[in-house]
Amino acid sequence: MTEKNYVKAILRNLNCSSKTRKQFHDTLIQMITEKKEKGMSMAEIIDTIGDPEEVSNEMNAYLSEKNLFISRKILTAYKSCLYCIYILCTLAAGICFHLFSKQIAVLKFINDNQDASAFMFASSPMIPVQWLVLGIVSLLILILILLQYTLKSRYMS
Repeated sequence: MTEKNYVKAILRNLNCSSKTRKQFHDTLIQMITEKKEKGMSMAEIIDTIGDPEEVSNEMNAYLSEKNLFISRKILTAYKSCLYCIYILCTLAAGICFHLFSKQIAVLKFINDNQDASAFMFASSPMIPVQWLVLGIVSLLILILILLQYTLKSRYMS
């Protein structure tokens, strides 16, 4: 068996992307070249590296373990995004409830006093800060939703 036929036989049975296949091709060619420089024949090289089917099965097993590890990491990141979204939505709902209750108190105070200038005395100085925090929380929720969508569309489909 020639060097090219041996490498083709190994690569033919690989279940991977063309980029990974190219990397394996380059590695195999380099290994065979190094062994030939040491004076080994092609038959000895095949005996050392292994039968093409066995080599490709080992490479496929390695790739599946690597992909499983990556898939677990991606799933963990996806679930973490989901939990953060839940927490931030709860925080946003609490801020909205607080702002709404303050608004009702201000309107009630104005209505009781029948004076529009009473708004200055009834409004809380914290409301602009709360609106800013609500905006930041909403932006974080949007970013997490986009990250979660990207993870799902790119890696989980």
